[in-house]
Amino acid sequence: MFGSGEQQDEQAIRNVLAGRREDFRVLVERYLPTVQAFALAQTGNVSDAEDIAQEAFIKAFQSLDSLRERAKFPAWVVAIARNIGLRFMAGRGRETPLDDSAASAHAETPDVVRREVHQVLHEQVAALDRPLREAVILRYFAGMRTREIADLLEISPAATRKRLQRAREALGRRMLSELGAEWQGASADRRHVSKVMGAVAVSPVARTTVATATTGEVARHTVTAMGGVLLMKKIMAVCLILAGILLGLWALTYQEKVEPPPGEAAAQPSPGGMRNVGDEGKRLDETPVQSARHDAGAPRVDAADEESERVSSLVEALAKAFREDREKEQLMGEGVIHGCVTDRRGAPVADGTVTVETFELFDSRDKVGQDVVRYRNAAATDAAGRYEVANIPLEIPLKLKATCPSGFAVQGASLSRSEPKKEVNFVLEPGGVIAGWVRNEAGEGIPEAFLYPCEMAERKGALVGGKGIDLRTATDAEGRFAIHLPEGAWKLFVKAEAYATTETEFLRTGTLDNEIVLTEGSTVTGRVIHATPREQLPGVWVLVRSKIYWQNQYRSLSGADGQFAIGALQNGDYVASVEDSIYVSTGGPVSFSVSDGTETSPLTLDVLEGGVVTGRIYDRDTNEGIAQARAMAYSYEPGHAREIRSTPSDSDGFYRIQGLPTDEHRISLDPVQGYPPARESRRVSVRPGETAEGIDFALCKGVPVAGVVLDENGRPAAHASVVAIAAGTNERNALRVQSGADGGFEHFGFQPGQSILLSAKKDNSASEAVGPFELGEEGLRGIELRLLEGASVEGDVVDRHGASVVRANVTANLIYEDTTVRPTRLVCDAKGRFRVTGLGPGRYRFVAQSAGAYAGGASVERALRAGAHVTGLRLVLGESSAGTISGRVVDAAGRPAAGGQVSAFAPEKRSAFAETDTDGAFSLAGLPEGRYTIAVTHLAYSATSVENVATGTRNVRIVVRPRGAVEGQVVSAVTGRPVSSFELSHTGEVFHFYEREFKPIRDDEGRFRIPDVGEGEMTILVRSPGYVQASADVEVRPDEVTRLTIRLESGMIVDGVVVDAAGTGVSGASVQAPDTDVLTYSGADGAFRVDTLPHTTTRLWARHPLFGYGVDEISDGAVRIVLSLGGTVEGRVTRDGTPVPDAYVQIDGQAGIERKFAQTDSTGAYRIFRVAPGEVQLNAAIVMQGKTQRQRAAAVVVEGQSTQVDFDFVSDDASQGEGAG
Repeated sequence: MFGSGEQQDEQAIRNVLAGRREDFRVLVERYLPTVQAFALAQTGNVSDAEDIAQEAFIKAFQSLDSLRERAKFPAWVVAIARNIGLRFMAGRGRETPLDDSAASAHAETPDVVRREVHQVLHEQVAALDRPLREAVILRYFAGMRTREIADLLEISPAATRKRLQRAREALGRRMLSELGAEWQGASADRRHVSKVMGAVAVSPVARTTVATATTGEVARHTVTAMGGVLLMKKIMAVCLILAGILLGLWALTYQEKVEPPPGEAAAQPSPGGMRNVGDEGKRLDETPVQSARHDAGAPRVDAADEESERVSSLVEALAKAFREDREKEQLMGEGVIHGCVTDRRGAPVADGTVTVETFELFDSRDKVGQDVVRYRNAAATDAAGRYEVANIPLEIPLKLKATCPSGFAVQGASLSRSEPKKEVNFVLEPGGVIAGWVRNEAGEGIPEAFLYPCEMAERKGALVGGKGIDLRTATDAEGRFAIHLPEGAWKLFVKAEAYATTETEFLRTGTLDNEIVLTEGSTVTGRVIHATPREQLPGVWVLVRSKIYWQNQYRSLSGADGQFAIGALQNGDYVASVEDSIYVSTGGPVSFSVSDGTETSPLTLDVLEGGVVTGRIYDRDTNEGIAQARAMAYSYEPGHAREIRSTPSDSDGFYRIQGLPTDEHRISLDPVQGYPPARESRRVSVRPGETAEGIDFALCKGVPVAGVVLDENGRPAAHASVVAIAAGTNERNALRVQSGADGGFEHFGFQPGQSILLSAKKDNSASEAVGPFELGEEGLRGIELRLLEGASVEGDVVDRHGASVVRANVTANLIYEDTTVRPTRLVCDAKGRFRVTGLGPGRYRFVAQSAGAYAGGASVERALRAGAHVTGLRLVLGESSAGTISGRVVDAAGRPAAGGQVSAFAPEKRSAFAETDTDGAFSLAGLPEGRYTIAVTHLAYSATSVENVATGTRNVRIVVRPRGAVEGQVVSAVTGRPVSSFELSHTGEVFHFYEREFKPIRDDEGRFRIPDVGEGEMTILVRSPGYVQASADVEVRPDEVTRLTIRLESGMIVDGVVVDAAGTGVSGASVQAPDTDVLTYSGADGAFRVDTLPHTTTRLWARHPLFGYGVDEISDGAVRIVLSLGGTVEGRVTRDGTPVPDAYVQIDGQAGIERKFAQTDSTGAYRIFRVAPGEVQLNAAIVMQGKTQRQRAAAVVVEGQSTQVDFDFVSDDASQGEGAG
């Protein structure tokens, strides 16, 4: 609940601390219903709850500067309310039921049933014990997650679920016979928000530079502003919501008679009269419990418990419906997606369902890697295979899934205000359904459990092309699921909040009664300690992640004593680290293991305040700050940049990035609306606790390009999409903006001297492209873009023999002055047909490419006038100058290898890619004439290739061979006994989407197996504490098992310390030996121990981003590595005296130990900091005319000094070239 608004919360808090107290309204509006609901759960009295909520927000406002983690605001303010409520109840001495003023609110409605329902609700909620009342209102009214409630109430998730179960049972029995209400929304009461803000307005400003008022002054201000005790009726409206949902569920259960199509799990009710889809043979007029009793595999229910279980199931469904309806109401939009669903033969699919969803990943701060459904809507296809889904949100990525009992297809889409309606057609791939239930150990269905296909038995691997993620599904309110996959047997990866993840056995498509049981898993505890001084730290985020499954990641916030607990852990190996916006770990991650029946020792995480970078983003001409410009910190190496932190600027343009690990970072900006993209970045190095200030960005606003969009009748056209593009560039450089309510638009993203083209589009209307306009210093104004009736074009794509090309990609490019102004893309149906609408007048180039081809293809040009309807346009692949290579991929027995990836590549020629179909066939189109190497990769077969294949070749037959396997045993070289715990990594192809580099293995006999390895040589690496890392080379043969034994030598133990020149310990330094990976990291005092060194090792070295490297000889099992600040190497890279930007310069230190990189800026300058003293070798590389040219130079680096090394390349010096760039 609290994750989606964290950025807005943080911005509001910054503004309040900067003196803009009115921005506190954002927080009050967002969280007032939650706080009031919690206070009502404590007191049972609306008026008292209102007073507690008011006092909580005032205290939060006054103490806002003490909130160290701004993303914690919602939990923090609820905790304040809880403490106030506990003191209030202690002073009152007893609990009272909900007051009559709340009940009297229902006298205002003529609905007698509503009054009766409310009476039952308020009596039953008031009658609950306080622990049950707190849990049920936080869960169902405030929408908090189980773990959030557990953390707030300081109990376990299991105890939270038990309280909710008891509360549901107590409430449900009394409520069921009284159901009757209508749905109405819940939000913060505007009247009460205004009065709370009135109190805030006269409260002391929450920042350290303003003196704090005394308690008496605050009380006097509060009484004056509030006018006495506030009364509130909003909480009881939430009770009506509760009753309304129950009525809807009751009506659905007992009244609606719909026979769903077979093979589908029950979907959520859809607006707009769309029919629901249910399980085969299952009637929606049954209750969940009755339905479950009819299903194979469902647990039996005793008659005495049936009523209780039915009530519990209904109220559990209530919780899901409450959350989903509230979220759907927030996301509901004006979008419409329609189209047709066909099979591969082009026949309409009449028993299909099209689902439109949007997911949010990492929604919860305490559980990352967990999908959350933010929007879901569905529609069934009619007899002609057509469908329409309405009320779709705009401006967000959407995932569309078309399914039927015998097929599936997935596409992505998005809608905008200028194009709120879109046609999306599906061609279903053949497949089947795996259905069943996800339950806990008590047999209760688990809602919102996500299921991913992770391995197929026949293919021995996951789905390719991202389909494993695209085809994931979630359980409904009763825990039922249905997932559509290619025919075969599949393993499913299952993940649900508050439960340990699991991987199923192979389940075959067509089975509809599978039961998957999730357990609560194990718990790890620990403590977060400040390294200097040794104090326990509250409010620090801890991240635990699996070493194997990337989805198994969990976060927890340390409590008042620095302790944290993370539950629902699956058996396996994990690492724990600090993932906080303020603090960073002083060393590497802490490893631990979880197994049944074994208690994990508490962990200790040492932390320090991370580095801080501050600066201002402002307009260069006006010096005014730019708000909401996002600054990002990257840890950078050539070819790889990893975002560490990011933050938006405040209203004055100031930003603050904190919690940075010790490293050299690049600070850059996201594109800012109204300004040309900022290409420059700043390099900053920080230590723990240090602040780098004044890292400013001055942006120069582009010249204005302004005008108006008019419709066909000359009236302003609001929300039209206006595209502006510099002449001679491509679409990636286009700038887009929407017209306002008056049709006006304005761009600021271009510089004087550029020539630009403009066009506009809205719904099925479009303008012609206008321009090019030469921009002067004053920009360009007064442009008029008139929308005209859009033209449409229908046609098909065939190969040179006239056969339809299924799912070919077609692009309609509006061409003006040799610039592609506005491309429109679509996919052909099962008969190779396409239809594009909404094209503006002008000259178009229609390009067709086979699925998977990145270039080339067939093209035809047509001039279109407004409103024209062109039919019969045929695009023939293979007739253009670009060539085609086609054929089949089969195994040794001649069976087709479907789902393989085929690529064609040749030196200095563009490549093409394709996927084999169900018959193993492929076609690579758009290839320049020549000879190519055709490579095939497949999940079930070894990679293979065929060389010297000429364009135009048809019926290429490529035979793939099965994969092999490797089995082995790891033993001690000294004793010969098995090593039962070790980590293994290897080169070669392994296709499991969840695997990491090193896989921990536990086996009493020290055995391991590596399945599905491609044919050829591979190297196996094994490491274990106390042993020297070992490697073994093996030859893998198709369809054979290669066996070997790996013997580990005992390691030498070395104790050491890493210090700076003053003798102070350096934490977080990586320690290495020759020809090894990182062995360990130095701790808070710089100390470390390694026990995996060969006895022949004579020295160790250490690296740290803020120092030059250091090295020391091992003496009597000890080392002392001293790191110096080093010197600086700087210079310029030029070509014929002209600066070369983006050139790479690399430094290799003594003995090849140290390696640092730099990239030149726009002036050709580079600078490399903290180079260890001594002789170094430098290498500079630039690309000229497709060739990489290099130069080398030697230099001597002196501590604390700068060394100048320049490089100048000569254009005609061919001797400098070193291969293709």
